Amino acid sequence: MLKTITPIDNSIYVEREYASTQEIENTLTTSKKVFSDWCNTSLQQKKIILTKFVDVFLENNSEIEEELCRQMGRPISQCGGEMNGFEERARYMIEKSDQALENVISKKNDEFDNFISKDPLGTIFII
Repeated sequence: MLKTITPIDNSIYVEREYASTQEIENTLTTSKKVFSDWCNTSLQQKKIILTKFVDVFLENNSEIEEELCRQMGRPISQCGGEMNGFEERARYMIEKSDQALENVISKKNDEFDNFISKDPLGTIFII
């Protein structure tokens, strides 16, 4: 059982069962299946999807601020700043994605057309 202890008063804030081996395998299998769809999604469509995610995430800011407060011990008065920082960084990265993800030309002449392509790598599993 995974227990999250709140630093506010050292009580158990939430308890969750660890994911089973099968649940982890299913999650990885599903993520691999949707990876090809994501790769084939245009950058403009990804930007629309991610902007909507940011909007929906921020619609739930009161709940998220409460979670930050309870799980990290951050004073609730400072949690709004966390949300503002998230929004600023997320929207900046979405705005700059065209430039940041374009190919980098390293050498181009009659013999070579060398470039660095920034392509999705695949499923990344974080423990």
